[in-house]
Amino acid sequence: SNRWGTFPSISAGWRISKESFMESVLKPLAISNLKFKFSLGQQGNQASAGLAGNFANISTLGSSTDRPYGNYDLNGENSTSQQGYTVIRRGNPNLRWETTSHYNFGADLGFFNDQLGIIFDYYIKNTEDILFPKPQLSAVGEGYAPIENIGDLNTKGLDLSISFNKTNADKDFTFSTQFQFSTAKNEVTYIDSMVGLKGLEGEVYIDAYGPSRIATGKPLGVFFGYETDGLFQSESEATTAPLQNGGKGNHEGRIKYKDQNSDGVIDDK
Repeated sequence: SNRWGTFPSISAGWRISKESFMESVLKPLAISNLKFKFSLGQQGNQASAGLAGNFANISTLGSSTDRPYGNYDLNGENSTSQQGYTVIRRGNPNLRWETTSHYNFGADLGFFNDQLGIIFDYYIKNTEDILFPKPQLSAVGEGYAPIENIGDLNTKGLDLSISFNKTNADKDFTFSTQFQFSTAKNEVTYIDSMVGLKGLEGEVYIDAYGPSRIATGKPLGVFFGYETDGLFQSESEATTAPLQNGGKGNHEGRIKYKDQNSDGVIDDK
């Protein structure tokens, strides 16, 4: 029902250094180029990060020797079976496009006839309706979990590039160098409570891959696990420390974990 999507974009730039009224201001500062730029737009994603290709909205069937539970004993002999078809992944007909809205503000500067260049960009990305497999009980039956629109993500960052280029008077030697700096920070702002679980800090989360989670108020794919605090240096230190694995982990030389809530037990609280 959401097969099509529209994702507009627009950009604008103003090379203010070309304006005659700025010449008297920029020339004493050795600024040869000054441009301000702005853009905004949307980008749609329907590939489900490769999870279901182009068919996440429909249930797909298949047969394979690797999926023997799809075979059937048509003759009732309990000794032979015929290859059958099973649901490989259950579809979601109400799936929506994952949409990322981009906002970019920046400036390009050139000094000394553009020998020194500085490019600065600050951006904000808001991703809505993130595509991800909805966790399900094993008792649900055949087929991988359907893809759902589970949540939203906010990302902010900046990019900085500084370059210097110099050519001698005879133009037989050129020197150039460039410095790049980038930083970004993201935060999961929403997860459907019907999909995620409620955490101890009130966050809604789902388990991702390995020891990571997707949790509201946290960066995407944040690691979740015990925080280490060095090693037990002696048996006496170990025996007086909070219980780890029912006391089995309290021994000299073993990893020591922090008791986050000071209840004397190392657990997920």
